[in-house]
Amino acid sequence: IMGSRGDTEYDLQLPDLRENPEEEVIMSDSLRIVREEIDRLPEDYREILLLRDIQGLSYNEIAEILGISLSNVKVRIHRGRELLKNRLLERGLI
Repeated sequence: IMGSRGDTEYDLQLPDLRENPEEEVIMSDSLRIVREEIDRLPEDYREILLLRDIQGLSYNEIAEILGISLSNVKVRIHRGRELLKNRLLERGLI
């Protein structure tokens, strides 16, 4: 899905867990693992993924904040997401 800013947007579908405490525990554990893996990323990737995927900043806003080119922002986000994805695969989360 392309966002209005021309960058890729991800829709994260979270189930309603209020009726199923077992799934809530699984989701809570999964979120903890994701957070651990984000925290373990090299600083450049961790910082840029937090700005983009957690804070929701645009690529242009991130480039301005970090003082790097727009193409560098895109490369770092792509590489950071790939690294995170591989780590989550290794842990059996995805």
